[in-house]
Amino acid sequence: MDPAPIYHQAHKYIETASGNKVSKLSTLAGSQNIILNGKTIIMEGCILRGDLATLKIGKNSIIREGAILRPPFKKFAKGVAFFPLHMGEWSKPLVSAFSMFGS
Repeated sequence: MDPAPIYHQAHKYIETASGNKVSKLSTLAGSQNIILNGKTIIMEGCILRGDLATLKIGKNSIIREGAILRPPFKKFAKGVAFFPLHMGEWSKPLVSAFSMFGS
């Protein structure tokens, strides 16, 4: 059985030239380091941490309400290092700290 379709209110989203829909109620920190590859939906309440490292999100992905995407990190004696996050196409994460996810 297929899940029920999810509809959005167009006035609450910004649509980009490549068909991405980003909620006005989401938080994109370091937006210059966030790459959306087309037809991706970022729903309200999401936090994308591009200020720490590059986030690359594949086509047709849906970032659901309240999801938090931040790059993975490793602790060292002299501090913390963050690594790029790559999310495949058709992905639907909730909370993540992965380096690669999806196809």
